Amino acid sequence: MWKHSEYDSKLLSRFGLSAYSQHPLLDAVEIDHSWYKPPTQSQYQDYATRLPVGFSMLAKTFRDITLPGSAVYLNAGYFREHCLLPFTQGLAGHAGPLLLAFQAGSITGPPENFLAQLSEFLHEIPSDERLRARLTLEVRVPSLLSSHHRDAYCRLLNDFSIAHSFIHHPSMPPIIDQARALSAVRQPWLVVRWMLRHGMTHDEARRRYSPFSAIQTEDVLTRKVIVALVKKAITSNRRAWVIAGNKAEGCAPASLFHIAKLLADSAQ
Repeated sequence: MWKHSEYDSKLLSRFGLSAYSQHPLLDAVEIDHSWYKPPTQSQYQDYATRLPVGFSMLAKTFRDITLPGSAVYLNAGYFREHCLLPFTQGLAGHAGPLLLAFQAGSITGPPENFLAQLSEFLHEIPSDERLRARLTLEVRVPSLLSSHHRDAYCRLLNDFSIAHSFIHHPSMPPIIDQARALSAVRQPWLVVRWMLRHGMTHDEARRRYSPFSAIQTEDVLTRKVIVALVKKAITSNRRAWVIAGNKAEGCAPASLFHIAKLLADSAQ
């Protein structure tokens, strides 16, 4: 996206967000560093001052919240104080969905035990706070989509009025299969994260696609599936967020531009 050599890392750190947010087709961005350390309310407020009306930010919850064995694993009090409230209060009208992301392999016990723990955690978060944060689950546990567990997973999502994040990643089935398995979920909003091409590791994608300045491997089917989900959300008056990574096709902004064009073409 940044083609000129004078755009060094320090300059992008200072002005990149403001420049990105001015693009008419790019009206949302995901905060990556929140996964490693929870941003403070003042940090979120600083982001908000640089954003135009209508631009929103997504954030992944601090990883220790979703890491079994950590001191604050599914600790609702810690989560509310250090993650949820700083996010919603700091960003205010710029707050998009807050993601509870459980990484592949992090849940090793029976899925029913995990869902019970997750339910207890969600019960401790006031419903208005869950709604204001647009709390969204990204659980890279394919077995939750199986016939043995998907009904319980769907009930949990519906009972707490939270959304499932449709993640395109080798650790999960294709997005179209996720959508079919979770057809009973009301999905109060749509979150799609198109992160990494199936069959590749992060390192392989980095070597193949760097410097991420152009599409290297088109994934037309995934584009069409994402467009179908977005159109369904729009027709049911739900907001939709689509986040793309450079390792999906080689250039995240270009992937989003292709999706936008497909949406525009389908509306004609």
